[in-house]
Amino acid sequence: MNTRTSSCIKLQIHYEDHQRGLKSENYILYSSTDTIRDVIVKFLKTANLDYIDSGNVSLVELRMGNQRLPAPSFNTYATLDQLNIRQGYTLCFAPLRELSSSGLSRLRVYGPNLIDKIEYEWNKRTTTLQMLLEYIIKIFSLDSIERQRIHLFMDFEELDLTSNSEKLLTELDVTDLTLIEVAIIPPCSISVSHPNTSTSEMQCSVLASQNFTYDSQHDKSNECIELELQYIDQKQNFKKLVKIQFSPTTKIDDVIKKFLKTTDLDYIDSGNVSLVELRMGNQCLPAPLFHTYKTLDQLNIRQGYTLCFAPLRELSSSRLSRLRVYGPNHIGKIEYEWNKRTTTLQMLLEYIIKMFSLDSIERQRIHLFMDFEELDLTSNSEKL
Repeated sequence: MNTRTSSCIKLQIHYEDHQRGLKSENYILYSSTDTIRDVIVKFLKTANLDYIDSGNVSLVELRMGNQRLPAPSFNTYATLDQLNIRQGYTLCFAPLRELSSSGLSRLRVYGPNLIDKIEYEWNKRTTTLQMLLEYIIKIFSLDSIERQRIHLFMDFEELDLTSNSEKLLTELDVTDLTLIEVAIIPPCSISVSHPNTSTSEMQCSVLASQNFTYDSQHDKSNECIELELQYIDQKQNFKKLVKIQFSPTTKIDDVIKKFLKTTDLDYIDSGNVSLVELRMGNQCLPAPLFHTYKTLDQLNIRQGYTLCFAPLRELSSSRLSRLRVYGPNHIGKIEYEWNKRTTTLQMLLEYIIKMFSLDSIERQRIHLFMDFEELDLTSNSEKL
């Protein structure tokens, strides 16, 4: 087993409390295995500020030369090594009350590959959707991508970059710590001439790869998979089940449209239908986030899957809610469907242990965080 050895690094620590007019800077030696919580405690002691509760101090920014980065999410119990903080960094801290009272908020933004993640600090009074888009294009290096192919999603809805570009984020119901996902939509079909064939043109659907290159060996437009589609409208006491063949490059939005047309339900607005669950044998999985404009192949949906759909109004009126849970590696991501009247913190913990295969880990080493605060698994395990 590979283990990282501890090393000693010198960091500049900057703490500023605007309300009290307090500012302190120190250079302190740390071990690379120290957590951010350890950094705060040692800094407060070194700076003779140990009358301040370390739990009320938060890392807000990282600096390296002229580069400034917002602090990573859920950083309190992460080590300097895990956060890739090296010799020469400046760590900027502030009281938690300043974060909440400031006009500045934060967004978590996931890139097109669903792995790269950034935080965007924005002002409730001045930041527009267009400003957010420009920042995303710059940070994720999307300058070479046509603007109309870049789409932003918040929860299960797409943000209208055409009509609402000059609107403030607050006007679009964006709040502090909202999750935004970036999606790159494949280019429109293109025509390719084949002079030696009886057909003069062939429509080729091409998918952009993660590096935005094109590779014909990955073109799956000519393949076909059969899926079972289920649609249930509980309010109307209506159920429809049908098997349809699709190309792996078909987007979920087009799957819905073809299903409605095939079953003579095209009087239903496809925008009011949502994918809620995937089934394969006895395995049931909640629908992936921001799936509407993703292809079956991108969602890893294969031959034999059952796709379950329902009206959007049922999702909003149901007692069931969803949590997004990010695993210990900050990459693995699941959704947990829970009942507002019955689900306890302990039930959530058991589900997380099962889904992330944490059975071998001692329970006291597993911690859960919501926004920037830890959930108390000892005192509140039986609470809803």
